[in-house]
Amino acid sequence: MKHLYITHKDCMKLHCAICDGGLAVCGICNGAESSLTTDCCGRKITSLEENEISNSILDFKENSWKRKLN
Repeated sequence: MKHLYITHKDCMKLHCAICDGGLAVCGICNGAESSLTTDCCGRKITSLEENEISNSILDFKENSWKRKLN
């Protein structure tokens, strides 16, 4: 499943990271930038998953979780 990125329509904020800076945030898994997996897992990621994704320990691709082995 592909990520479904949040977009704003008629954003009223003076400074908006999504509108101004192009911040990528998935509306399904809630991943953003360094916590975005290759593919969307189809549910909100947990804080532990977010940390491991950001640290390149965990990824979701081809419909399954992949853990990087050291």
